[in-house]
Amino acid sequence: MSNLAIRKPLSMTKEASKVSRTASYDQRWLILWRDAYNNAVRLDFPTRASATTQRHAMYRLRQEMIDEGHPFAEVALRCKISGPVPTEDNPNGETFKGHFLIVRAKETREGLDALEKAGYVDRPAPSLGD
Repeated sequence: MSNLAIRKPLSMTKEASKVSRTASYDQRWLILWRDAYNNAVRLDFPTRASATTQRHAMYRLRQEMIDEGHPFAEVALRCKISGPVPTEDNPNGETFKGHFLIVRAKETREGLDALEKAGYVDRPAPSLGD
């Protein structure tokens, strides 16, 4: 895990640091981060605002997972959230109609295959000094 992703919340007291912050979330959100790495997950919302609010909450949850060293944090860092995207019944992208988010791995199998076909093999990246 990258040291850049780890931050110490400013408001942490000794007592507060003993309490799991991710425990206050519905545990299905944590499981979603784990599962999305292998299978993209579509989440439908009634409005653009509700999709955006949930996207922000999911990124906050991911940061809290990192902060407390949650076992799913590493895989959550390999995922991203795309959207909000208007649903099929909202082709004009109206704000107060349906939108969805896609939670998935940042890298797709198709993308990795394309890299290999282009001659890029799976090997460690060179250091910045090389």
